[in-house]
Amino acid sequence: MPIRALQKTKAHLDAIAQSPSGAFTDVLPAQAIAAAGVCDANPARPLHGLTLAIKDNIDTEGALCSAGLPFLQNRRAARDGAVVSALRGAGAVILGVTATDAGGFGVTTPVVVNPAFPERIAGGSSGGSAAAVAAGLCDAALGTDTGGSVRIPAACCGVYGFKPTYGTIPMAGIRPLTHSFDHIGVLARSVEELRSVVTVLTPSLRAGTPAQKPRIAIPWSNLEGTDPQILACLNRLQDTLRARGYAVFDITLPAFDDILAVHIGLSLAEAATIYADLPAKDRLALPDAMRQGLILGDAIHDAEKAALNAQRGDILAALDHAFAAADYLLLPTLPVLPPPVGATAVLMGAKPTAVLSALIRFTAPFNQTGHPALAFPWACPNGGVPRSMQLVGRRYADLQLLDFAASLSPAGTAFTK
Repeated sequence: MPIRALQKTKAHLDAIAQSPSGAFTDVLPAQAIAAAGVCDANPARPLHGLTLAIKDNIDTEGALCSAGLPFLQNRRAARDGAVVSALRGAGAVILGVTATDAGGFGVTTPVVVNPAFPERIAGGSSGGSAAAVAAGLCDAALGTDTGGSVRIPAACCGVYGFKPTYGTIPMAGIRPLTHSFDHIGVLARSVEELRSVVTVLTPSLRAGTPAQKPRIAIPWSNLEGTDPQILACLNRLQDTLRARGYAVFDITLPAFDDILAVHIGLSLAEAATIYADLPAKDRLALPDAMRQGLILGDAIHDAEKAALNAQRGDILAALDHAFAAADYLLLPTLPVLPPPVGATAVLMGAKPTAVLSALIRFTAPFNQTGHPALAFPWACPNGGVPRSMQLVGRRYADLQLLDFAASLSPAGTAFTK
């Protein structure tokens, strides 16, 4: 007999109360218990009793939703954002909201403890959502992804994180960092749970029939400086796919250094526009990294923005060309293992690199182009810190990407071995 929604909800609320992860910043027990009771009385809905955590830059009625910003610390959302409303309508139970780097600007979520590897960062900016899923405090969670903020914490915490095609999930009721690159994303412990949530949130997408033998391209020449342990895992995955009869080949993408420069420049410029009217006293209260980023964004002039957008167009054309030859791109989610707590730089090869620049290196390109991208865990032969790989598909082929990932393992936990 299936577990009743009310029973599961109470168990998750108890676990949240006892968890040392710091994943949740506000919990809604009365609201969640009431919703679970309604679910048990009406079990036919597609997300019946699925428990969800929501990143706190997404409005959740009655919850403290500050986006981690000091000047919004006492703000309670008066109504649900569009995605939260859709989830409730489909039978999901909302447990509460989760921690983020201030304004979604960051990749570490320093207030959150990584449940599996407490000496390493949980990742960010959706670190609270990833930690909540990894700790078993909820079935799935929502985050937002501007340069990798769903996929990076998924990689750090050893769970699945999916960024859909840009624009397929409505952003109404969300505190943005940028307007051109922000995506809603989903985190879960399996592809099936991800797909069930994505299907509700993207009703315009239709499932297609995946190619019988999809063509998978790996940009090996773009991976210079990647940790040898991660490259070894990618190589084993390549061998596994070939052994199953898939065509796997090398491809060269635009230089990631160039893509990163475009992404950082345009993101900072857009963020500076969004925060242009923020009073000086509130700017001073922002974390140093965000405040300095907005200063840099203010300094980017119109001619520079035009040049960066022209480069972005070239990047998009190059990715479209790549997808004329391949059904999927495969590459690591991160070029390095999840950094230790407190680290400000990591080694890429012999080169010290800022943590933010390193962690968004393989994720931000697909915020630039809007392609759907899935971060998935890869189990190491000898245990230890999980590696994470990234599967990227054609725009609007989100469900086909998830179905392909699920088909690689009977349990849907693809690539673990």
